[in-house]
Amino acid sequence: MYFGMTWIHASYRAYANNQSQISELHVIPALTSAGDIYGVRNACTYTNDVSDVDPSITEAVVAETYTPISSVDYVAGVYKPSVAGREWVAFGSGYDITHLTGKNGSQNLASSDKLIHQMYYRDVLSALFGSNCTWAGSPVTGVESPNSADYVNFVKLSRNPVVKGQAFVHFSLAKSDRVQLKVYDVTGRLVRTLADRVFDAGPHDLTWDGVNDQGSLVPRGVYFAKTTFAGQNFQSANKMIVLN
Repeated sequence: MYFGMTWIHASYRAYANNQSQISELHVIPALTSAGDIYGVRNACTYTNDVSDVDPSITEAVVAETYTPISSVDYVAGVYKPSVAGREWVAFGSGYDITHLTGKNGSQNLASSDKLIHQMYYRDVLSALFGSNCTWAGSPVTGVESPNSADYVNFVKLSRNPVVKGQAFVHFSLAKSDRVQLKVYDVTGRLVRTLADRVFDAGPHDLTWDGVNDQGSLVPRGVYFAKTTFAGQNFQSANKMIVLN
């Protein structure tokens, strides 16, 4: 009652017979700046509840819907604004936050989903309580829009330390950009340029085999991979240990 919502079914996937791995999540403009479309992971092991508005709470409205099937809307969330006699504000959703992603998913990147979660809850909480609360901090950056935000800016390493093999540099671009990826030793001397060109938006992989620009194996030690996305003012420095 207090949330202004009722429970209909424990699985949107089964109830709507939508077998896709990602369901769209349509959000009303009152909760996000433009009525954004996010995504909800919809695997068979997930339980995304289907809800409805409690008719006894007349001010409650449908706030979010999953992908419609045959023109039928399936309610994912309900918003109850404050009114005289029922001054509380409530918002309920039928999915777990860990299922929330971009409209088309986010390439199974946990870091991408985390930023989308932050964007979503900052918008929603600001809409619900912004008139009564002062928000600290800066808005989330690195995600273009939940409607198309499959990618975010990030860099990470794997196979580090490098032991008789290659280090992998995994990075993703929120939008197409010129990427410079260079390896330096602890004195700041350039050892190897792995990339200096334009990459498309999305995830990419580069490898470093422990060889410098002259084709020789570098000595054991600590190195730093510096990554720059020129047009987005994004930089990352990752330590690599070579034990070859």
